[in-house]
This record gives sequence, structure tokens and C-alpha cells, in this order.
Amino acid sequence: MIGRGKPARRRAKNSPVPCASAENRTRQSQSFRGFDPPRRAERDKARAKSPRGSFTVSPVGLALVDSASVLEAARFIFILHRGEAWEATLLAAAGSLLAIPAARFRVAGLLALPLFLFRLARRIVGEKANFRMAATIFAFNGSAMFLYMASGIRPALPAAIAFLTGFNLTAILLAGGNERSGSHQPAVPPGAWVPGSRLTALCGLAVLLLELPCFFFAAAMGIRLGAEIQGGLTTYLAGLAPRAVAYGRVVLPLLLVSAICETVAIRGVSGRGVS
Repeated sequence: MIGRGKPARRRAKNSPVPCASAENRTRQSQSFRGFDPPRRAERDKARAKSPRGSFTVSPVGLALVDSASVLEAARFIFILHRGEAWEATLLAAAGSLLAIPAARFRVAGLLALPLFLFRLARRIVGEKANFRMAATIFAFNGSAMFLYMASGIRPALPAAIAFLTGFNLTAILLAGGNERSGSHQPAVPPGAWVPGSRLTALCGLAVLLLELPCFFFAAAMGIRLGAEIQGGLTTYLAGLAPRAVAYGRVVLPLLLVSAICETVAIRGVSGRGVS
């Protein structure tokens, strides 16, 4: 009986359980460095067996996936990059503070760029608050914020963009009053539907709550990408790829909702003078 017990204890010492737990610890330590390749391969195999779990790829190469993948992408963006998002927020706030005296004293050299961008955006978006305006706002914001993220060849580039964006937006709000008052066409035709004051205010608030975080985290992904490249942790394409997929899964849908809300808010504000 004693002799039979010894091999059992030796087998317990050689049990593969510690190896499995070590593998789990390794996987956990690799989380948020991107999408975990082993777990992603397992999910892909499961989706291949189940039609409900399958996904299609859009012409631009972004996968339309299930809610679990969207949540994974949201965690990748909003948790991994939260520190850089605060950095982008502070840089944008610093730019806004600089724009206040520039707009107050009408410094032409500093106001030339934001006013030019405002005129260009008005020409692209148009005057009428309709479907074309919403589609144009979505395309413009989606493309611009992707470029903010993709500019992270070095961390200083998206950081500078965050600062300049804060300056330009504040300068337009403070110094662009004459530009906004020179509208040639009514945003809402006479007799058309005009949103109520509550819906207009709700949509305006939604734009702030959706568009600003999208901008901050797009710049944050660029800042962290540049830091990883500079530190030798990844290459540009290898670091940009998971961020581009997450951008398509999370940021673009939020920008679409924001564009619709912004068009409704513009329609509500502009329609007050027509109705």
C-alpha cells in the first residue's frame, strides 16, 4: 500500500495543471497589447462553425462583428488609451485658453487658419440641414479623426493636432460670429419640420458627449501608437491595424449618431427664425 502511494504522489508532481495556469497567466499579461491572438483564433473557429457568429467584411476591410467583439474593441480603446486621452484633453484645453485672447484682440495671424477652416467646412457641409449635411458631417469627422489617429508616427504629431484643434474650435466659436451670420440660404425651408426646443437641446448635448470623446480617444490612440513605435515595441502598420479595426467598430458608429444629432440640432436652431 505504501509503495503504491509513492507513484501517485510523483504523478501529482508531474501534473500538467501548473503549465495550464501559467499559460492563462501569460494570456492575461498580454491583454490590452492588442487583440489577444490565441483567443481571437478560438473565436474565429467557433464563428466558422456557427452561422450566427460569422461576420462579413466591408469594402474598406473593417469587420462587422457581434456585440462581444464591439465590447472588446471598446475596452481596447477606452481602457488602454485612457491616460493618453487625458493628455489630449489637457492639450486641447491649453489650445482653447490660447484662443481666448487671440479672438478677443482679433490677432489676424492666429485667426487666419481657424476662420479659413470654418469657411471650408461650411462650403463642404452646405447650408441646408438635411440628409446631405448629416452624411457630409459624418464623412468629414470620420476621415479627420482617423487621420488624427494614423498620424502617430511620432507621439508629438497627434499631440500637436489635439492642441491645434482646441485652439481652432474655440477661435471659431468666439471670432466666427460674423462668418456664421452671413448665411445665404435658410437651413430649413419654410413650412418644413422643425425640432422642438427640448429635442434640439438634447441633440446638442449628445453631440458634445459623443464627438468630443471620439476626438480625444482618436488622438490618444495616435499618441500611444507613436510612443510604442518610438520605444521599439511595434511597427507602424502592426500598431495601427488593431486600432483601425477598433476605430471602425466603435468610433465610426458613435460619429454617425453624433452627425445625425448635430444636423437635428442645427435644424432646430435655424428653424426658429423661419417658423
